[in-house]
Amino acid sequence: METWHRCPKGQKLVEEFMLLANMAVAHQIYRSFPKKALLRRHPPPQTKMLNDLMEFCSQMGLEIDCSNAGTLHKSLNEIFGTDRYAEARKEVLTNMFSRPMQALLGRCEKASLLLALDVKQKRKAIAN
Repeated sequence: METWHRCPKGQKLVEEFMLLANMAVAHQIYRSFPKKALLRRHPPPQTKMLNDLMEFCSQMGLEIDCSNAGTLHKSLNEIFGTDRYAEARKEVLTNMFSRPMQALLGRCEKASLLLALDVKQKRKAIAN
């Protein structure tokens, strides 16, 4: 008998329910506090791992912009074309680029737990 983590369909189902639960909570928070935004605080990626990966990609002829999360996402979406293996290549590189990223800080301090900011402040924080 297979356990859920060895069953791709079961794992996908669990992931979908987790995503739906997160979305439901986000909608409830938005309805309760429409003029506030919640931001999570992640430490920056591990520099050496990210630099090594960027160098590897460059050697392979893949120019990927890692200056921020948005440009990395855009690079990964645009670089692979539309052939039948494009999605697989994107998935592999996305996985590789997730490794240098660090987990959400676990320590709860007043300033770093969740920052409740006005919407204008959120947009400014995201732009920087």
